[in-house]
Amino acid sequence: MPRFLDPLRRAVPAWGHRLMYGVVRPLAPRIPLRVLDAVGRVLAAGGAVALLAGDRGRIRRYLRLAGRPASGWPLLRHAYAEALARFRHNVAYLVPAPPHRVSERVAAIVGPAVFTTRSTYGQLAPSRWFADRDFRIIRTPYGGEEGPPPEAVEDPAARWRAHQAGVRRRLLSDWQIPPTASPRDYFRTLRSGRSVVLMQDVVDPTGQAPVRTFLGLQRSMAVGAVRIARMAGVPLYHLTTRFEGGTAVVDVVGPLPLDEDALLRRMEDEIRADPASWELWQMVLDAEPPSAMPSRLPASAELAAAA
Repeated sequence: MPRFLDPLRRAVPAWGHRLMYGVVRPLAPRIPLRVLDAVGRVLAAGGAVALLAGDRGRIRRYLRLAGRPASGWPLLRHAYAEALARFRHNVAYLVPAPPHRVSERVAAIVGPAVFTTRSTYGQLAPSRWFADRDFRIIRTPYGGEEGPPPEAVEDPAARWRAHQAGVRRRLLSDWQIPPTASPRDYFRTLRSGRSVVLMQDVVDPTGQAPVRTFLGLQRSMAVGAVRIARMAGVPLYHLTTRFEGGTAVVDVVGPLPLDEDALLRRMEDEIRADPASWELWQMVLDAEPPSAMPSRLPASAELAAAA
C-alpha cells in the first residue's frame, strides 16, 4: 500500500475494533458456534484482503523465511488462513465458554512436568482447563490487562482491546507467574506437584538471552524450559494448538529430550508446516537486533541456586 494511504491503513483496524465490540460481541453469545464459524469463513475473505492491503511485503518475507511460496495463489491462501485463524481466535473473547478440546494424551499426563508451547491462534480457549488442573503459566500480562474495563474507555475503537484484556485477565490471572518472579517460584510450583507452562517463541527485548538462529533470523530467545525441567528432574513436553472446525484442539508431544536447540527446531518445523497459525510472527520479524541492555530473565546461576 502506498504511503499516502497510511491513514486508510490505520483506519481499517480501528473500524474493525468498533465492529467487534459494538456489533459482533453482543450478538455472538446468541449465535450457535457452527453458525459463528460459518460467518467467520465468509468474513475471512475480507480479512485476507485487508491483511494484504496493509502489509508492505512483510507477509511475503515471513513466508520466504518459512520456506513457503510468497506470491500468487499460495499467498492468497495463506492470507485467508491467517484471517480465519484470527477470527476463530477471537471467538474466545466473544463467548462465555470458548470451544476447545484437550487430547487424551494431555489429560493422561500425571505428576508435575514442564510444558513448552508457542504463541498460536486459539490458545486462549483451553486456558480454563489448565487453570482447573492447577497448572501455572510463566507469562507477562500485555495489552492493558491491568487497565480499565471497556465501558470506562472513551475511544470506541479501544473498547475492543480493553475487552480482550479483561477476558485474558479473567482467564489467566489466577494461574500466571510473571517471568520477573524469583526462579524459586518455578521450582516451588513443581515441587508442589503442579506443572509449569512456558512460552518459548518470545524474543527477549533486552537482548540478554542467548542469540539463536530462528527461521534464519538472529534473535535473542530464552529457552529456559529445558533448564528448568533438567534441574527439577521432571519431564518436558511440548503443547500444540490447532483448529478443527471452529474448535481449538490442544495436543502434546513428548517427553522430549532436554535439548534447547532441538526444541527450537521443533517449533520451526511447526511454523513451516502451518505458518498461518503463528500469532507472533510479526513481533519476531520486527524485533530489534540483540542489545546490551540489562536482562530481567533468570540466568543459569539463578536457576541453579533456586533449584
